[in-house]
Amino acid sequence: MAEFRIPGPTGLVEIPISDGTRMCRVSPSPGPVGANNNVVTAMPLEDRFVEVMRRTLPLLPADIQEEFAAMFSPSALLIMAGTLAVWAGSHYVGIGFIVDGLLLLGGVVFLGWQIWSAASDFMSFIDLTYNARSSSDLDTAAKHLSNFIAVVGVAAFIALVTKGAAKRVNLAKAAATRILVRMATAVEAGMTPNHFQSILKVAMNPKNPRIILFRKTNPKSVQYIERGFPPKPKEIKVKTGEHSGIVTATDPGEISKVRTTVDPNSGKKYYTVDSNGRTATNGDGLTIDLDVNQWPVETGQVIDPTSKKPLVGDYDLFDVFDPQVLAGNKPPNQGNLVLATSDGKFVDDFTNPEVRQVVSDLNDAIGSRRVMHGHHAAYDSIENLKPDELISVFMPDGNVFSMNKEALLQFYKKIGRSTLDLSNWMQ
Repeated sequence: MAEFRIPGPTGLVEIPISDGTRMCRVSPSPGPVGANNNVVTAMPLEDRFVEVMRRTLPLLPADIQEEFAAMFSPSALLIMAGTLAVWAGSHYVGIGFIVDGLLLLGGVVFLGWQIWSAASDFMSFIDLTYNARSSSDLDTAAKHLSNFIAVVGVAAFIALVTKGAAKRVNLAKAAATRILVRMATAVEAGMTPNHFQSILKVAMNPKNPRIILFRKTNPKSVQYIERGFPPKPKEIKVKTGEHSGIVTATDPGEISKVRTTVDPNSGKKYYTVDSNGRTATNGDGLTIDLDVNQWPVETGQVIDPTSKKPLVGDYDLFDVFDPQVLAGNKPPNQGNLVLATSDGKFVDDFTNPEVRQVVSDLNDAIGSRRVMHGHHAAYDSIENLKPDELISVFMPDGNVFSMNKEALLQFYKKIGRSTLDLSNWMQ
């Protein structure tokens, strides 16, 4: 088989063609010698998708490589690359879009969360190709595509993309609805790397797999979490400082409320830092000296009465449920029943025995108490999340996704799950 190189300053992109095939191609103007650093960024998006599909071939299981290679006709590649380029630029094609497409294809069978993991690999393939800046980016995109095809099969991949070629994405809706799903990192979740992996191990427990969702912790808190600073308990409603990562009361009302709040473990009241920046006072008028060399001390910071250190962000559990929900083998709102009132009054933590067990398992895995209360979805709606807020979704197969508000709404709608929104009743 002969080898054909696309004309240009580098000749790095190679496309094998059959001997005797005659091909004409417009040649770009030659560039300066050694100008190969931007070969990927200079490639048209359609060409990038072709190149990634080519790199995918050797990464596939041996028994499906021949089937995948058979689709490498110029017309098929042109159609698929064009469709993928439109999807990549639309911002509307999210994980739910891909799941919908797969479910509509006959003969494709998935188990539980498998379809969502496969769809995530597909979205990573699209995003990485779209944003590629180097050859290694294309290699990573090819790895995600090979993972996707290994799960769904070559026929399903071809059907998904070629059927999509006949569809037109509503770009006006795309502009209004920004759906973001990507692989999560510890930094993006606002967690220490060790804690991130510990939570993932709980989700992956083969005897009791779970899908576990967390809201993002202020990344500025992570350095203090690593040093063992105490987490904010549910009794303290004050937020962490955006730039400090330390829980800080910002007005006299908040300071007064914090100082009269009792830590249920020690029976002592919380302190807040005084204006002198060296001491802290609680509601009983007790004053303590602070170790000002341990952290940047600011007025209003909330001080734990036992450790004498400031409170920092906790790990805010958003939801937890059985992966069999995704397979349709359990009700969509499985595990979403909580105790809300006792003796005619709202309880201070909306939870249930199953969620409490998950919280216990998470804290045991982390090695300290960092998950401080029941799931947020019992209290509030996804609709009330900020548009740019990211939720980390830990899956039993070892994947962790980041979803923004629109993606999470789509995900819950797809599986038929809802939040309880008990805050509405409290108001």
